[in-house]
Amino acid sequence: MFFMEFQKLAFYMFFSFKNGSLTRERIKDKCSEGSWDRFAELLQSTPMGNNGNIGIYFDITEIQPLVSGDYRFNSENEQVNKV
Repeated sequence: MFFMEFQKLAFYMFFSFKNGSLTRERIKDKCSEGSWDRFAELLQSTPMGNNGNIGIYFDITEIQPLVSGDYRFNSENEQVNKV
């Protein structure tokens, strides 16, 4: 949320995300030997919700929040480092 300096008590929300296509392709290449079909099979073989595990990937620093890197967490909210 950003404050609008030219108007008292006014705020605006601004969300901007860079294209995730290259990030998806990097993860696909790492997990499925470059095959989209194999990647789709792996995704379909995983239960919906991935048993509470989550991965968040930023190949290029985002505009807001200023973040980059790969972040993975298990269902206990503990950070893990393997794909």
